[in-house]
Amino acid sequence: MERTPSGAISRSKTSLAKRADKRRQASTESAKREARVGMALKEKTQLARGRVYGLTPTQAASHHASTVEGRLHLKGVITATELLAVEHYLTVVAKFSRAMGMPVAPSNMLARYQPSEPRAVAAPPSGASVVIARDRFVKADEALKRAGLAAAWAVARVCRDREELPHSLRPAFLAGVQALVAHFRLSPDPDRTAKVA
Repeated sequence: MERTPSGAISRSKTSLAKRADKRRQASTESAKREARVGMALKEKTQLARGRVYGLTPTQAASHHASTVEGRLHLKGVITATELLAVEHYLTVVAKFSRAMGMPVAPSNMLARYQPSEPRAVAAPPSGASVVIARDRFVKADEALKRAGLAAAWAVARVCRDREELPHSLRPAFLAGVQALVAHFRLSPDPDRTAKVA
């Protein structure tokens, strides 16, 4: 026991005892926190995504589970080639948006399809690049409209609005995606003729 300057016995702990108490308290708090949380944030996200979107744990762990078109691929609604066509279309839309000077929020899923150059360093799009981006967008949009307005609307709902697709719109969406496969000259999957949702 330590004594105070007046000679009385001090009831305070020594600095060594105080440090030991802090360490003990920190270790019990971290153990309680681990028990309370139980699993990593990524695992929680995958489980929640699986519950909400009706995916198996393996499907929820896939990187495709974070996008609407990826979940449609995981559920077997669209094939890998059709997923690639949708991603090409998203790239065309993102480049068109950038060329036209439309702002894209970082939280927007189209932002990942834009070139990764910082905005301050990137030069404004030149006249030729604007014309090329507009031409590619118009041609892809015309290919969708040839498949039907319902197909164009269903693809726009998934690609531009980033909304889940109701089951009733799947045939129209498939028609639009097949039009994109033909437009981008991708070889269609041989099993697509037998596979209609």
